[in-house]
Amino acid sequence: MNARGVTEIVVLSTGLSIGVISAGAFTVLVLMALITTVMTVPILHRLGLIPERLTDQYQH
Repeated sequence: MNARGVTEIVVLSTGLSIGVISAGAFTVLVLMALITTVMTVPILHRLGLIPERLTDQYQH
Protein backbone atom coordinates (compact mmCIF):
# COMPACT_ATOMS: atom_id res chain seq x y z
CA MET A 1 0.00 0.00 0.00
CA ASN A 2 1.29 3.45 -0.81
CA ALA A 3 1.80 6.23 1.72
CA ARG A 4 -1.41 8.02 0.75
CA GLY A 5 -3.54 4.95 1.42
CA VAL A 6 -1.89 4.28 4.76
CA THR A 7 -2.24 7.92 5.80
CA GLU A 8 -5.92 7.89 4.86
CA ILE A 9 -6.55 4.79 6.97
CA VAL A 10 -4.72 6.30 9.96
CA VAL A 11 -6.78 9.50 9.70
CA LEU A 12 -10.00 7.50 9.36
CA SER A 13 -9.10 5.39 12.40
CA THR A 14 -8.51 8.54 14.42
CA GLY A 15 -11.81 9.99 13.24
CA LEU A 16 -13.63 6.81 14.23
CA SER A 17 -12.00 6.66 17.66
CA ILE A 18 -12.93 10.26 18.53
CA GLY A 19 -16.45 9.85 17.17
CA VAL A 20 -16.22 12.16 14.15
CA ILE A 21 -17.34 9.44 11.72
CA SER A 22 -19.62 6.45 12.17
CA ALA A 23 -18.60 2.81 11.80
CA GLY A 24 -20.50 2.60 8.51
CA ALA A 25 -18.75 5.64 7.06
CA PHE A 26 -15.41 4.28 8.29
CA THR A 27 -16.01 0.99 6.47
CA VAL A 28 -16.97 2.67 3.21
CA LEU A 29 -14.03 5.09 3.32
CA VAL A 30 -11.50 2.35 4.15
CA LEU A 31 -12.82 0.26 1.26
CA MET A 32 -12.47 3.26 -1.05
CA ALA A 33 -8.89 3.81 0.15
CA LEU A 34 -8.03 0.16 -0.54
CA ILE A 35 -9.75 0.05 -3.93
CA THR A 36 -8.18 3.26 -5.21
CA THR A 37 -4.75 2.15 -3.96
CA VAL A 38 -5.05 -1.19 -5.77
CA MET A 39 -6.34 0.46 -8.96
CA THR A 40 -3.63 3.12 -9.23
CA VAL A 41 -0.79 1.15 -10.86
CA PRO A 42 -2.93 -0.71 -13.45
CA ILE A 43 -4.64 2.53 -14.51
CA LEU A 44 -1.37 4.44 -14.80
CA HIS A 45 0.12 1.54 -16.74
CA ARG A 46 -2.81 1.48 -19.20
CA LEU A 47 -2.52 5.22 -19.68
CA GLY A 48 1.17 4.76 -20.48
CA LEU A 49 2.31 6.88 -17.55
CA ILE A 50 4.43 4.08 -16.02
CA PRO A 51 7.20 2.61 -18.17
CA GLU A 52 6.93 -1.13 -18.84
CA ARG A 53 10.26 -1.84 -17.12
CA LEU A 54 8.99 -0.50 -13.79
CA THR A 55 5.93 -2.74 -13.70
CA ASP A 56 7.96 -5.83 -14.70
CA GLN A 57 9.97 -5.74 -11.48
CA TYR A 58 6.80 -6.17 -9.40
CA GLN A 59 5.70 -9.30 -11.28
CA HIS A 60 8.65 -11.45 -10.13
